[in-house]
Amino acid sequence: MGKKEIRLVIPVAIIVIGWLSRYAGSHLVYDSAMIVASIMLGYDVARSAFASLRYGVISINLLVFIAALGGIYLGEYWEAAAVTFLFVFGSYLEARAFGRTRNALEALVKEVPTEANGLRDGETVKIDISDIKAGETVVVKPGEKIPVDGKIIKGQAAVYEATITGESMPRLKKPGDSVYSTTLNTEGYPVSIVSAIGNFK
Repeated sequence: MGKKEIRLVIPVAIIVIGWLSRYAGSHLVYDSAMIVASIMLGYDVARSAFASLRYGVISINLLVFIAALGGIYLGEYWEAAAVTFLFVFGSYLEARAFGRTRNALEALVKEVPTEANGLRDGETVKIDISDIKAGETVVVKPGEKIPVDGKIIKGQAAVYEATITGESMPRLKKPGDSVYSTTLNTEGYPVSIVSAIGNFK
């Protein structure tokens, strides 16, 4: 469990203790717990809000901070704790989703093949991806990753495109169909692809 998770779990535990205390008849402990949870959750919100305010930006953090402060001022301690928790938890989920997207993109970059089977002078030869020019033909055999974006001009194959579209099943690709780098020729025949590097349409 990381620091962000701990900074969420502790205030949540305090909120739970507060509610249990309320049901036990201790409103003082309940109110105190909600105030403490609001302060803990709202600390980073307030820092971010005032940091933006220094540059003349009224951010959502400032609005949440004002709402929480208003709740405490009016004695609505649970509402103050709830609004800060929901905002902080939502920001946490958003950051996690962004992190996963970034990791997926990094993994996608790492999966890009470094070589391709180029068709030159009627023969198939190994060439570096960086040497492939727009309009050049490359051959992709079953089990190989497609090295560049382009269009199929010969052959057909079932291409696994999960790295691009998220689809779990391969799609049949025929002459004229577009294919994309890092996707996989799972089965079928070797396909000839005209590279679209630099001018893919």
